[in-house]
Amino acid sequence: MAGVDPYRGDRLGRLKLTLEGLKRRDELVLGLYCKWSIRVVATFTGGYAADLDDTVEAHCPTVRVARALL
Repeated sequence: MAGVDPYRGDRLGRLKLTLEGLKRRDELVLGLYCKWSIRVVATFTGGYAADLDDTVEAHCPTVRVARALL
């Protein structure tokens, strides 16, 4: 997984993905892992939004998608 640096609120990543964009990325990547029976380990680090709540919320799509798929 690529973490949340691509999130639009991240001060370092600057890739401008929305929360929906992060969710779609996670659905694509985790969906392929499931399809190919690849085991997944996720760690949550980083994220540099000005507001800590935004950083936490940016990690939520990964958890939600993983819970639905795995």
